[in-house]
Amino acid sequence: MPRNKDDGERAKYIVALGYSTVEPVINDMLRWLRAKDSPVSAVFIDFFSENGPLAAEAVNQVLMTSRLHILKYVIVTRVLPHWPRQAIECLVGSLGGFVTNSGEPEIALMSLELPVKHDLSNKDWLKEWLEFITERLERNATEARRIRATYF
Repeated sequence: MPRNKDDGERAKYIVALGYSTVEPVINDMLRWLRAKDSPVSAVFIDFFSENGPLAAEAVNQVLMTSRLHILKYVIVTRVLPHWPRQAIECLVGSLGGFVTNSGEPEIALMSLELPVKHDLSNKDWLKEWLEFITERLERNATEARRIRATYF
């Protein structure tokens, strides 16, 4: 594994070994995604983006069990958009849970878009959630502008 988040060379060496060789350390590699703007994370984001069908089960497990919002954010917004339909299909349950958790709006929006994009979910249900999320974001933006105008 990389020594630190800047050890992009070691990360490149690891991914060059191929999925089947690194499969025993996939969970360790997924945890590195939380260092979202690092050289190691960039290498591993590319790796998981390109290996969606192979990595779907491990990624789904992380999405269902991790408490790290930054890790979920990176996976949902930077890895999954590159995956084909059959890989996203394995994650529809997890993504649906993120849609209804509007405490993380970026995760919720991308989790809503991916099943719609691949025609994997009930569009009417997702449309209702999109309207709810949109209204909440608009209220939050209005409140943020009021606070800025009042105090800054």
